[in-house]
Amino acid sequence: MKAPKPNPKQPAKTVLAANEIPTNLAWWPGLGGTVLIGVAMLGCVAFTGPVPQMLYGHDLIALLDGGWRWHSGILPHYDYYAPLGSLSFLLISLGISIGGSLPQAMPAAVCLFGAFILLLMLYGAFSRMPPLPAALACVVVLATAITPHELRYESSAWSYAGYYNRWGYGLLCSMLIMVVAPPLHPCRRQEVADGAIVGFCAGLLIFLKISYGIVGMGVLAAQ
Repeated sequence: MKAPKPNPKQPAKTVLAANEIPTNLAWWPGLGGTVLIGVAMLGCVAFTGPVPQMLYGHDLIALLDGGWRWHSGILPHYDYYAPLGSLSFLLISLGISIGGSLPQAMPAAVCLFGAFILLLMLYGAFSRMPPLPAALACVVVLATAITPHELRYESSAWSYAGYYNRWGYGLLCSMLIMVVAPPLHPCRRQEVADGAIVGFCAGLLIFLKISYGIVGMGVLAAQ
């Protein structure tokens, strides 16, 4: 049985090697535009500064208290009992150092963690999705992680309360994209990187809040 002759009018298909970077021209503008949008969103948080608390102001006091204690060398779960994990207080402590004052601690902490979420989503989404869905996923998850209001209330009900929940949502979404969606160009190096990133995020969730840590361990086990 003779093999079919190649059609000269049909262009030959090019196959990417396992470690080759995709050269789709639409990929780079999508990535660059998403980076610009993400940086603009973080800039809005930094420029706006601290927002008035319309709901659950006591939660902000607890967060700032834990961040100030860490900043002063008093560590949660070591020097005193805290109802939350250490990660939130560490971020607020860094926010105090970056912002230079206690009122600027929360916006600085939000920008710091938002930049981390943006990097995670850029890697996870653009290595698995076409440019447009990847950009939308990055923007939505970043907006969820940095929005200054509880998600179950109206956007005008500003509050820093429960920011650990929004940070947990951002980490879980980043992990789920890397676990559920297959890579566009799989290779061994990306498999190792994905496993390391998902494991690191699961560890962060444990130190953020134990309930998120349990879910993160489940996601890690499903990888």
